[in-house]
Amino acid sequence: MRGRSLLHLIVVGRNEPSVSKIFELCDGLNIKPSSFFHLIEIEYDKLKS
Repeated sequence: MRGRSLLHLIVVGRNEPSVSKIFELCDGLNIKPSSFFHLIEIEYDKLKS
């Protein structure tokens, strides 16, 4: 499974990506994994509020 279809499954909660897949997504988005996880942390904090 690749690209958009994997991203769609992750977004709708039907797939939980492995760390290696997260790294591939970051590479495709041209962002560092640390930036990706920072964005995740921001969203998590919003949900807790």
